[in-house]
Amino acid sequence: MPANARNSNEIGNYIKRLRLTTGQTLAALASETGVSEATLSRIESGKSEVSAPHLYRLAQALKVDIADFFTGSALPVNAGSRAVTRAGKGVPFASEFMVAKVLCTDLSRKAMHPFIDQISAQTVEDAGGLTPHPGEEFLYVLTGYLLLHTTAYEPLQLAAGDCIYFDGSQPHAYVNADRGLCEILVVTSADLHALQKENSDE
Repeated sequence: MPANARNSNEIGNYIKRLRLTTGQTLAALASETGVSEATLSRIESGKSEVSAPHLYRLAQALKVDIADFFTGSALPVNAGSRAVTRAGKGVPFASEFMVAKVLCTDLSRKAMHPFIDQISAQTVEDAGGLTPHPGEEFLYVLTGYLLLHTTAYEPLQLAAGDCIYFDGSQPHAYVNADRGLCEILVVTSADLHALQKENSDE
């Protein structure tokens, strides 16, 4: 892990600092994100891992880039800027049924957020239920079989080499379809309207 990467306790502390800086109570942030007060309290105290869907909603509510949760030195994207993540690298991020590597975390305020995820959830309940996030999503199966659950369609099985692009605001969940290794590349887009407004306000 890079020297400037944050562990789960540091991510929780960072979320709490952002919340207090913006003057939000736990109740207000819970109401805005749909994450319960109890879960937020456990996340802030480092007693619970923050899930990927929660990160999307917290980033939106706290007006930060997802990369800011993992590294303290991310810089805004400027003309000609780039970020490189070497093979097998990335900032580790884990929840009970998913192990992820967050890619290109040295750039902040990106229009896209790339992850490599290993999915172990066997049911939608394991995955934390069907959850939405702002923006759009591109998913490419690297290894194994994935079952993508959404509210608008029947569950869709995707195999290595398959990909899908969809509206992230449609509640969805990833499930491992065959109990073997299931690894996916996920690229989510930011809420571009919110991002443009934030940049224009500065």
